[in-house]
Amino acid sequence: MKKVTQVLYSGLGGHGSVAFSIMDGDIHHQCQHQFLFLGIESVKKEYIEKCKQEKVPFDSVIIKDIPKHKALYQTYKSIKSQNPDTVILHSITLFPIVPILRLLGIKVVSVDHNANAIKTKFEWLSIIFLNIFANTQVYLTNNQLDDTKRRLGKFYLKLGRPVVINNGIDTQLFSPKKQINFEAPFQIFAFGRFIRIKDFQSIIKAVKILKEQNAPNFHVYLAGDGETFEECKSLSNELSVENQITFLGMQPESVLLEYLQKTHLYVHSSFNENMSTAIMQAMSCGVPCLVSDIPGNRALIKDKFNGWLFETNHPEDLSKKIQLFLNHQLPAEEISQNARKYAEDHFSMVRMFDNYYKFI
Repeated sequence: MKKVTQVLYSGLGGHGSVAFSIMDGDIHHQCQHQFLFLGIESVKKEYIEKCKQEKVPFDSVIIKDIPKHKALYQTYKSIKSQNPDTVILHSITLFPIVPILRLLGIKVVSVDHNANAIKTKFEWLSIIFLNIFANTQVYLTNNQLDDTKRRLGKFYLKLGRPVVINNGIDTQLFSPKKQINFEAPFQIFAFGRFIRIKDFQSIIKAVKILKEQNAPNFHVYLAGDGETFEECKSLSNELSVENQITFLGMQPESVLLEYLQKTHLYVHSSFNENMSTAIMQAMSCGVPCLVSDIPGNRALIKDKFNGWLFETNHPEDLSKKIQLFLNHQLPAEEISQNARKYAEDHFSMVRMFDNYYKFI
């Protein structure tokens, strides 16, 4: 049995959902799974509980206020102590330790979760390095891989095998609790990290427009935390929509699931995504999704078939589409059924694990 250590960020983000789905997809127990949580904040309670529940070994390296070279050394020491056959890196910035791991005979599978449009020069150097030294470099969508080749040009070196492996989720856990009754009062939901590229501000501005247009009875719930959280709360007060929006703060996956199973519409307003776990989870629950028109979202949402697209960073277009939904001018029930069917056919975590196992 192969020992696999997954290295991922200790706090909020899609890395955790992907990493644990890889483990949960191993239904035939072909690997011994281990985790190393790395970050500037303490390990999410949810991650610790999951590891203890599954009796999975884990370690953590908190790198706040320590030099980068010490953080890398501590990461290397922790990985070495777990003695894995393969390491799955969910952070491309850990590239300096990859050659050392290879010299120890450890396979390295690197996963690029970062949207290309917002990568820094350092992150692009990381990708070039990983394409050379990692055994396998995983991209989440064909569009991401093609765009990487285009952006790097002659610097795109594929000595490490580049592959596309779509994310997977637990479609049995994320499933409709009951048939959605698309009648007022309508519940609209969005969740994720409150950072600039997630653009929760557009949702709040769209609510302001809907209020001015006397839209049918609805309420918006926003879950998550981050650097723009207080800014968004202040914006809702400035626009006088604080009674239409509830800020839930950070919530565990179990609570997010509860909201998904009772919401009427999921909204995702990001400027950039590779493959949004949040959208996948909403679709799997049969929730109609209204998402920003960016390549990563178009990889999941086929406009007017299993969801709808709106113009990115455009509150007016977002409010227009929500208004159509609230007025029953969009085929919500059909979209709901198509979203669930698409999730069942494409988002299997068992299939995701099988694809990773080929390179483990």
